[in-house]
Amino acid sequence: MSMMNSHHNSPLDFNKAESGSLPGEWQVVKLGAIFDIQQGKALSRRNDKGIRPRPFLRTANIHWGSIDLSRLDYMDFTEKEEEKYRLQPGDLLVCEGGNVGRTAIWEGQINGVYYQNHLHRLRPKVPGVEPRFSCTGCKQRLPC
Repeated sequence: MSMMNSHHNSPLDFNKAESGSLPGEWQVVKLGAIFDIQQGKALSRRNDKGIRPRPFLRTANIHWGSIDLSRLDYMDFTEKEEEKYRLQPGDLLVCEGGNVGRTAIWEGQINGVYYQNHLHRLRPKVPGVEPRFSCTGCKQRLPC
């Protein structure tokens, strides 16, 4: 399949993949090849509030392509856990529970937010990876 590029009036090359046609320079790879994947911290009674309570995201906060910050829960995070579970702008969050595969991008709306174990954080480890084009679970098939 080829399409015309409106800017240059020349054909664009497309590669065939199981999921359909892709632009010529794109490729299908395993997520682990381009993302560091980290499951969030497990909530327990011992960690419920603790001495260092920090806000964290749950699956209820993740909607298809957006994050609801109107209700944040808190749990205790050690300094080492803060380093491990702190969200950074551009992190792709994927739900393990509820509507499995629901995804949204953390844009850094507020500082010092973490995530719970029913969420997986995918952080690009390869330059040039755009998380919005990796949201294969999006219900509407739109970039998050």
